[in-house]
Amino acid sequence: MWNWGNDMMGWGGSPGWGLFGLAHVLWWVLLVLGVVVLEAVAEALPPEAEFFRDPHVDLRVAISATVLLVVAGAFAGFFPARRAASIQSGMPSAAHRK
Repeated sequence: MWNWGNDMMGWGGSPGWGLFGLAHVLWWVLLVLGVVVLEAVAEALPPEAEFFRDPHVDLRVAISATVLLVVAGAFAGFFPARRAASIQSGMPSAAHRK
C-alpha cells in the first residue's frame, strides 16, 4: 500500500502535509500572484502596449516548442539512465566511482 504521507516528502511534503507539501502550496500561491501582477501591469500600461492587453501565441509555435522540450528532455535523460541501468545492483556506490 502506498504511504502518501512519508513517500511524498521528497516533493516538499511532510507526514502532515501529504501530497500538498509546502512547495506545492507555494507554487499555486505564486502562480495566482503572478497573474494578479500581470493584470495590474496590463491595466497600467498605455493602449499601445497591445501584447499585455491581448496576449496570443500561434498554436504551431506552442506545439513546436512543446515537442522540442520533450525531445530535449528525453535526450538529456537517456544517457544517464542507460548508464545507471548498466550498473550492477550489488554495488550501489559504483555510480560514484566512474
